Amino acid sequence: MIDGGVVGHPGLPRIAESVDVTTESRNPSAPVDHGTAVASVISGTNPRAPGIAPAATLISIRVVDGSLRSDSLSFASGLLAAVDRRAQLVNVSIGTSEDNPLIREAVEIVQRSGAVIIAAAGNSALEQAAYPAAYPGVISVGAVDARGTQVEFSNYADMLSLTAPGYGVNAAAPGGNHVRMSGTSASAPFVTGAIAATMSTSPTVLTPRQAADIVMEHADEAGIPGPDSQYGSGILNLRRVMNRTLPGITDVAITHQSFSANSSKLSVTVQNRGTKPLVNLSLDTSSAGGSNRLNIDSLPPNAVRTFTLSIAPGRQSPFQVTTTVDTGANGADVKPADNTAAATFQLR
Repeated sequence: MIDGGVVGHPGLPRIAESVDVTTESRNPSAPVDHGTAVASVISGTNPRAPGIAPAATLISIRVVDGSLRSDSLSFASGLLAAVDRRAQLVNVSIGTSEDNPLIREAVEIVQRSGAVIIAAAGNSALEQAAYPAAYPGVISVGAVDARGTQVEFSNYADMLSLTAPGYGVNAAAPGGNHVRMSGTSASAPFVTGAIAATMSTSPTVLTPRQAADIVMEHADEAGIPGPDSQYGSGILNLRRVMNRTLPGITDVAITHQSFSANSSKLSVTVQNRGTKPLVNLSLDTSSAGGSNRLNIDSLPPNAVRTFTLSIAPGRQSPFQVTTTVDTGANGADVKPADNTAAATFQLR
């Protein structure tokens, strides 16, 4: 992990090495709160701040000095230090608003080594990811809250890869303490930990890129249908990743609804988050003006599809629409709360 260093903490037993590439004369393991918190999200073992991959071995590479600043030389040197130590995953929870040729070249060297960089998209609410998250091939991570809603400070862009929790995250702090951490700095290590866990639990050997692809393929669809600038490929769902080879899981979710006043048509997006093909589902919608039903013949695992129904909204505006997907004979849904969604729309 490229950050500001990690302090010893009872919940962080697997820091294999601490490296300091900054130009100031300080102990290589000089503590910085930010790096300690990030490390705990990846591999913390304390129940108060459990990490995603507690068995992962971390290398802490310090590129941030005592004034909480870094420069392009330190940043690039940190990335190259990760290559020298044969790191497979490189978490970067810091960033810059400017493209820098030195950092860009270092990112490309990391990628040629076979390692994957996971980077925070940034916290400026800008329509542009920070660097190195904005570079091609880097997994760029935005932030969502506990409800799965994009946090307003999270940068958004077409190159966003996915989102993960980034608001009020429990994390380790110096002195054996714990803090609440918010920002895409917290979101990136969630994804790094998920990729590490995918690699370590796989029955077959996975490259870092293969594991990263699996994590993104099993993200929960969110926002407008398909990859988008606010959620990327969706929201990290480690449960789905870990259960992907278990047969027979029924899990379907309504992920989005939109209404066209001109045609009185409701568009409903549905995702199969389980591991079994679903057949003969029913989609039921109701509003003040009446109800309608649509039959869904089949929905393969991981599939995301949008269906259109006619609705009678009534005469009052705004009006509410409630839609439910019924799994029928496919068995009980493991997360039935996602089967129903309500939304409010305007007639004009």
